[in-house]
Amino acid sequence: GFKSTMLTGGATYYFDAAKKISASGLMRFERNGRTDSGFRPGNQVTLEWGVGKSFANFQAGVVGYSQWQVSDDSGVGASGDRASRHAIGAEVVYPIPGAGVFLKGAVYKEVSAQAGTGALPKGNLLRFTLAKAFRGAGPCKNKALAPPPRRPRPPRAAARPTPGSTPRPHGMHPA
Repeated sequence: GFKSTMLTGGATYYFDAAKKISASGLMRFERNGRTDSGFRPGNQVTLEWGVGKSFANFQAGVVGYSQWQVSDDSGVGASGDRASRHAIGAEVVYPIPGAGVFLKGAVYKEVSAQAGTGALPKGNLLRFTLAKAFRGAGPCKNKALAPPPRRPRPPRAAARPTPGSTPRPHGMHPA
């Protein structure tokens, strides 16, 4: 194995005020370290993207990814070839309101795969994800994750004095 440092950034854009249609992208840069044998895989840039629509109880859309090797491999057995791969697919997201949980499923078909050092077969990817959001002290702004609103309690009936007693204001005790 080898160590890798990853820098990631992403954004989502909503096309309408109701936030029903969205596009998102996530870019990642990976700087790879050396293996115990001295081989160092080249650095990679990955772009993941998606365009989706929210329906009554779920979200669905088209997703994809592209990955490019941006530096050469080095060490014993390295070549000057750089790997890349590109895929397109579909994703479904099912939020569980109040629990702060998302269930996700996606299927990808790789449409292109170019090998760097070593073989890089083209294939398909099936992915299932369970995501749990943890809330801080503030209110949850994501309506899909927010717990259902609590119904206000009806006001309690005022205590009625028993016959022969004198009602006292709160905090006052008889001497």
